[in-house]
Amino acid sequence: MITLQQFQQMIPTNKEAAEWYSIAIDLFDKYNINTVNRIAGFMAQTAHESQDFRILEENLNYSADRLVAVFPRYFGKGKNNPSDYARNPQKLANLVYMDVNRTKSGALGNIQPGDGWKFRGGGIKQLTGRTNFTRFGESIGMTAEDASDYVRTKKGAFESACWFWKTNNLEKFADADNIDAMSRKINGGNIGIEDRRIRYNRAKTILN
Repeated sequence: MITLQQFQQMIPTNKEAAEWYSIAIDLFDKYNINTVNRIAGFMAQTAHESQDFRILEENLNYSADRLVAVFPRYFGKGKNNPSDYARNPQKLANLVYMDVNRTKSGALGNIQPGDGWKFRGGGIKQLTGRTNFTRFGESIGMTAEDASDYVRTKKGAFESACWFWKTNNLEKFADADNIDAMSRKINGGNIGIEDRRIRYNRAKTILN
């Protein structure tokens, strides 16, 4: 279906492509990612999100100035002091990812103390929130807490992305060559759309 050489070409900056390849072969079959378009779409999106599978965890290590720019809802005049959260990823996650602090309460499912950090973004798709980890965990016989740890391993990082792909029926967009719709479903907008398109077209060329 896909060779190691083809797989390596789709994540060219990753030095551990062979290990990722062995994981991918099993999981592509399990999650029905089994055509040129589907593999190309999956690889383009996840490689963009994770910088060629090199980033498996959300980076929350911000300076005070960056906190104000990235999280204006929580930092700035009359709000939290950014210096209290700068370079402290755990404290930051437990502020910005707790549903009690968000406008649409319940979206992430983070309501227990420490949930923001425990269920921060993880995997090559950056699965986030107790709700998502609970659903993913249920699909593979794990608790949300165990799933959060699993997602920060190579196999878990890959499988969680496959689960998201299947759960959100992304194969229909891949089958239709609709990279824009696929991207919107994954990140809620068109962030990085040009790189996603380039990766998708390159992957299709490699696979063909």
